[in-house]
Amino acid sequence: MIHAVAPVYGEGGEIEKLRSAVISSLTLADNKGLTSIAIPALGAGLFHFPMNECAKVMIGAIKDSAPSLKNIKHVTICLHNDKKFDVFEKELNG
Repeated sequence: MIHAVAPVYGEGGEIEKLRSAVISSLTLADNKGLTSIAIPALGAGLFHFPMNECAKVMIGAIKDSAPSLKNIKHVTICLHNDKKFDVFEKELNG
C-alpha cells in the first residue's frame, strides 16, 4: 500500500498537490517494481475536490507519467459508483 495525502479543495495549490500525489504514487510503485496500481479518486470525498476537476488532474498526471514508467503497465482508478465512473470516463475519452 502506498499512502498518498490528498489536498483539501480550497486550501490553495490543490491542483498541483493532487497532481504531485498521483505522480509520486506512480513513481514509487514503479521504482518498487510493481506492474499495476489502483488509486482512488484522491480528495474527491471528505476533502471536497470536485469530481470533474479530480478526473482531469488525475488522468492528466497518469498520461503525463506513463512514458517514463518502466514497470507499471496497468493503472486502475477506483470509484464508488457509476456517476463517478462516467465523469472519469468522459475525461479519459474526451
